[in-house]
Formats: sequence, C-alpha cells, structure tokens
Amino acid sequence: MLEKFLEKSKILLYKKKHVIFIAALFTIISIPGILLIKFDNELINMIPENNLDRKNNSKYEKIFGDNSAIYVALENNKIFDKDFLNYIKELTEKIKNLNNKLPKQNLAKLFNVSENEAEKIISIISETGAFDGNELKKILIDKEKLKNEYFLENEIAEMVSKKSKNVKAEEILNAYTLPVKDVISILNVDIIKGEKDKFKVEKSFEGEEVKEKDIIKIKDKIKSWNFYNGFLLSEDETITAILIQLNNVGLGIKGQVYEEILKIIKDSPYKVYVGGDTVVTYSINKYMVNDLLILIPLVAIVVVVVLYLSFKNLEGVFYPLISVALSAIWTVGFMSYLNVPFNVVSIVIPVLLIAVGSAYGIHFMNSYFFSKKSEKIEIFKDNLTSIGISISLAGLTTIAGFGSLLTSGFKPLKNFGIFTSLGVFLAMIVSLYLIPALLLFGKKEKDIFMKEEKRKDIIHNILNLFEKVSITKSKTTIAISIFLCVIFIFGIFKIRAEMNGVEFFRKDAEVRIVDDFLNKKLTGTQNIDIIFEKKDGNSILKYNILYEIEKFNKNIKTKFSQVQKIISLNEYLKKMNQEMMGGDERNYVLPETDEKINDYMLLYSGKLDSVVTQNKDMTRVTFVLKRMPTMEIEKIKNYILKYFKNDFLKENNLEMKIAGYANLYVVANKLITNSMIYSMLSSLLIVFFINLYSFKSLKITILSLLPICITLIISLGIMGYFNIPLNAGTAMIAAVAIGIGIDYPIHFLTRYLKEKRKNGKEVAIGMAVNEIGRGIVYNILSVASGFFILAFSKFIPLVQFGGMICFIMFLTGVGALLFLPACLMKFD
Repeated sequence: MLEKFLEKSKILLYKKKHVIFIAALFTIISIPGILLIKFDNELINMIPENNLDRKNNSKYEKIFGDNSAIYVALENNKIFDKDFLNYIKELTEKIKNLNNKLPKQNLAKLFNVSENEAEKIISIISETGAFDGNELKKILIDKEKLKNEYFLENEIAEMVSKKSKNVKAEEILNAYTLPVKDVISILNVDIIKGEKDKFKVEKSFEGEEVKEKDIIKIKDKIKSWNFYNGFLLSEDETITAILIQLNNVGLGIKGQVYEEILKIIKDSPYKVYVGGDTVVTYSINKYMVNDLLILIPLVAIVVVVVLYLSFKNLEGVFYPLISVALSAIWTVGFMSYLNVPFNVVSIVIPVLLIAVGSAYGIHFMNSYFFSKKSEKIEIFKDNLTSIGISISLAGLTTIAGFGSLLTSGFKPLKNFGIFTSLGVFLAMIVSLYLIPALLLFGKKEKDIFMKEEKRKDIIHNILNLFEKVSITKSKTTIAISIFLCVIFIFGIFKIRAEMNGVEFFRKDAEVRIVDDFLNKKLTGTQNIDIIFEKKDGNSILKYNILYEIEKFNKNIKTKFSQVQKIISLNEYLKKMNQEMMGGDERNYVLPETDEKINDYMLLYSGKLDSVVTQNKDMTRVTFVLKRMPTMEIEKIKNYILKYFKNDFLKENNLEMKIAGYANLYVVANKLITNSMIYSMLSSLLIVFFINLYSFKSLKITILSLLPICITLIISLGIMGYFNIPLNAGTAMIAAVAIGIGIDYPIHFLTRYLKEKRKNGKEVAIGMAVNEIGRGIVYNILSVASGFFILAFSKFIPLVQFGGMICFIMFLTGVGALLFLPACLMKFD
C-alpha cells in the first residue's frame, strides 16, 4: 500500500510550483502564531482537569486561599532594631499597595486605555458587584450601558466593548482581581492576650512608626507565642520573613507581583531573599524564554556545521535545513493557534524537530548525491520508491513512538506526543516532496557527491570494521550485548521520579540558592494540607475530632523531621486556652469540652479563614515542609492516609482530603512514571505491527526491534545507577529513543533485504553497513550534536534529556550497524 501511494505521488514531482506555493502559504500563516505562543509551567495546569487531586486542590484553594505564598526573607544581625523594623513596615505597605497598582496596569493594557481610564473601569466593575467572569464580560460588552448607566466616555466605552468581545472572560477577571490577599510580617500578626475571664486579639504592632520604646513590646509579643518561631523568625534571630499570600490569580499576575517585589527591594540596605513555589514556577517560565532564544539558533548552527562536514556541499546543507526549519515553524504555529502553551517539556519540540527532522533530509540528499543518474526528475522518481519507502516507514514508526505519549495522563507529555508526531510527519512530507520541488525549480546541475577513492575516510574505516566484526564475530557480539543487558536491567529498578520544580535548576541558579537558604533558616517553603469536612454540614468544632488531629500533629512531627511547622485551628485554640487560664505554658493545650471550644471561637475576633470555614463545617491543617525529594513527600502522604482510619472518619461523619502544592508533586511523579511505562510498551507494540506489515516477516520484525530494546535497557539502567531522575525531560527518552532510534534498523533492513535478493547474505550486510551506514553515521552526528546543545540549558531535566538522547543515538546506531548484522548472520 505504501509503495502504491508513493508511486502515485510521483505526480507531485511535475507540480513543483504548487508544492512550493503551499509550503510558502503554510509558513506565512504559521509565523504570526509563533509570536503569540504562551508559556505556562504551573504544575496544576499540567495535571488533567478530571484528576481528583487537581479538583480538590482548586476547590480548597477557593475556600481557604492559596497556600503557595511568596516568601520575602530579610537578613540582619539584629532583627529587633528600630531602623530594620521600620524598613519591614515600609516594605509591607509597598507590597500591599500592589493591589492598587497592578489591576490598573493590567486593565489599561488589556483594553488599551490609560491608567486613569482603567481606574474608571475598576469603579464600574466594583459598582456592578459582578465577580463571575462571564457576567463581567456581558456588562463590559454592552457599550450603551457603559455610556448611559456608568457614564463612560463614548470612545472609551466603544474600545472596552470591542476588546471585551475578543478576550476570554477569565482574562478580564484575572486582570481585575486584587493579586495580594494578605501580607504577614512580625509587625502585623495576631497576638492573643488574656484579660481576666476573657481574651483579646491585637496586632504585634499598631503604630505608624516603630520607636525605641516599642521594640521590647514587639519582641515580647512575638516571643509569647512559639507559633511564629521558625516560620516568621529564624531560631538564631538573624532572618525574618514577610509572607505574601496571593489570591487565586494566574501565574502571569503572580509573576508581576514577584517582579514588582524585586523592584521594591532593589536598593534595599539589607540582604533580601525572595522565594517559594510561586517564585520557582515563575522562574521556570522566565528561564525558558532565554533558553529558547539561545538554544534554537545554537542547534541550527551545529546542524549546519555537521551537514557541511558530512556532505561538503551547500545543497547538502540547505535542503535538509529547509526541511527542519519549515516543520518546526509550522508545528509551533499550530500549537499557538490551538492555544497549547510552551512549558519545560514542549520547549524541546523545536530543538527536537531541528535535530531529528534533518534525518529525512540527510537520507534523501545522501541518496540523491550517490545516484549514478544525472537527470534530476529520474533520480527523484527512483528515490520516492526506494529511499522514500524507508523514509516513510521510518517516519511512521517515529510518529508511532512519539504518538504513544497520547496515552499519557501528564498533559505536557501528551501534547509533546501530539505535536512532535505532527512535526515529524511534516518533516517527512517536506523531505519527500518540497526538497525535490526546490531542486527541480533550481537550474543547477546535480553535483557528484564523492568519487570512490575519496570515500576512504574515518567513517569508511569504522563501517568496514563493523562489517568484519558482525560477520566474523557474530556470536561474540551477541554475547557481549546480552551481558550488558543483564548488568543494566537491575539499574532500571533504582530509577526514581522527581517533579519538584527547584530540582530543575542548577545548584548555582539564584532561585535554587535562595530556596536552599530559606529552607535552611526557616521551617520550609512548601506545604501539604489535610482538609476535614463534616459530610452532614454540621460543626467540626468537636473536642474528640480536634483531639485526634492534635495527636496526629504530634506524631507526624516526631516521625518526619522535615515537618517543622503545622498551621491549624488547634494552634489558635491552644493559645486561647492558655491565655484564658492565666498565660501558664502548661495550659497550652486544647480546651477540653465542645462548649469551651465554641465559646472561645465566639470570643475570637481575629482572622481564621485560612484554617476553618465560616460555618465551621470544614478545617484545613497545613504542614509546612522543608524542601525534600518528592518520594519523601509521598511517604508523608501515605502516613496521613494510613493514620486516619475509616472507623474514625465514619464515626464522626467526616470526609478527609489531601491537597497542597507538595501533593501535586506526588501526583505528577506518578503520572510521568506511568506515562513512560505505558508509552514505551505501546510504542514498541505499534512499531512491531508497522514493521510486521512492512517486512511481512515475524523474524525480521523481531530483529528490527532488538537494537532499540537493548538501547532502552542500557539507557534506563544508567539512569538508575547514576541517580538520573525521571522528570519532565527524561520521561520522554523512551518515546524519543523508539521514535528516532527505530529509523536506523529500518533503513538498514530495507537495504539489506533488497541486496540479499540479488547478492546473498554476506554481500548484502556489507553493502548495507557501508552505504546505509554512512547516512546513519551522518544522522547520528547531526541529531546528537543538536541534542548536545541542550547541555547549555539552564534546566537540569533538559541537560539530562540531551545527554541521554546523545548516548541513545550512539547506542542505537551501533546496534543497527553492529549488533543487527551479527543477528542477521546468526539467525537469518
């Protein structure tokens, strides 16, 4: 069927202008899309919408607020110093003021109006009381209403109305929403103080300016409750933290808050560190843009150099490069138009298409130059039904390899599979039809690639060696390969997954240095939450429930040293009880009756919305964690799930859920692990059936898969032995290894089977190794050198991915040119 299709498609060789026109049209359409590409590395958006953990996380963030705060830590030898405390107060006010500044800026940009006009729009939105995006959009679209009811000038009303029709409702709501929920520091925290038979809640400081006489009072208040120790104040009292809690806004707005904070602290007289999960995620976006701007040109340059050194001919450089450039432009353009964002996984797509897509161009040009015919049209007609078959078959199996990621539950990997498959298909089509069209369009005669005497270079010598070893030492070659598999297969079981964003950065990256420092000095920068909810909607303020939570809180701190701070309703109730009982530390325990608990809650005037709902049917317990491997977080999660038995939950009519950003790391780890296993097995299965259909031989099909299977075993074993984690980058290596690596055995076997029918087995092996082998070597050099450029990435997963793919290319090439011929000698 494939041969028939390629035979019929020869008609396109006579329609070169049409082919070039269609390619140009696709390019013109795609380029504007590239400029609109969005970046999104927020972990929750990488998890499928129907995932229960994602749903729970979003649900409880809306109820209790977002726990993934921005930490601003200030260092000073003396924390309780007048000037230093006044600087904290000034900094706190400036950060709070971002709620006035950013919505105006964002709405002005969104509607293309001045900030004064944006202020009027904010007033209109506030006046309507509309907090639903769609409802808000409906109001802003109505030009007449904006003019007549809200007295907006005609020109502005028209602009707002027109713009509102073309933007998403959530974009308007996101721009309008106040980004900062609260700013907490040692100067504005709630302090519970007892007064005879009652207590009052006051701030740690309530004046306009800190004076010398205030310092002792502030210090005594902070020290009166160890709840703030290690959390807002380091144990050695050299670091204090300002905690910026954010509303439920997009990463872009959170990033703006971070950038504004950096501007505010730019000329600080003190050492300031800014970190937290929000900063880590935003920094991935920021670094990624720089990576794209540096890596793509570098990959292109390296591929050009390798192509020129391989062909020593400008045509051999230009046409394969056209193939990869156009396939990359079209693919990224389609991604943008389909609103698929770039992330730490998809950043690899253009790099991969440039490196991998050149393979088809190389094989096509290699066949073109080696042809003994001089008429271009005749060469291309031959090529379509000779090298065209192996290019098409290699392309289909590569698509199968990448397409297997469609089974992934991790959205970036799924999108990677879709768009790399598309890009590979486009590169294949360009190589088979656009390159001939361009060559036919040009008037230059075909160059002779190499004369026979010039072929005896280092590549010729290596290929000659492979030919001799595979024919004369086939048993030894097979035995060594099996021995290596036995050694490395045990390493596979040592592989661990790691999706913690901090681990994506090099150790000398600013974001990682800051995170390490904050985790060393404070109680931690990540969190996992437990939510307890009364299924009947009744109050959760029961002593037996809170006491069980209290027992658990003590146990988990004893069992896991990384849990150093727990934020829960219990901490407030214990402090209330202590103050009501005269302030004695021995009374820092839970009130012993339901009645007392409810009385204390009635007396308390501070904010508790982050730990208990207004109708008291739900409570959140937050465990602040030191930065740790995700497998350790998973142990904590499993401990939580095992501790609270079904009997306790059923008896108290409770439902328990786990949420928090740290929990999303655990979810992501499982998704990428399962993704790699499923994609590897499914792609091998798909490739098996494609090859079986193409070769019409079970034996040859099995032999075609052996080089890639050995490569996978050795590569995954190396990952396990050398502690290379499974992450956003390395999770792709199995699919990429199968997708790219299967090309080499296919090209080799296609030529081998053709020559075997004419000349016998040994001659066929020799011809396949020496002629197809040269194209394979060029391809390995081109692809590996392209991926080697990823070593210059700022992201460790991409460095690891690039290194592993280089190794896989080398290993698969050796497998196709040495191990496969040895197997053919022995078993065919």
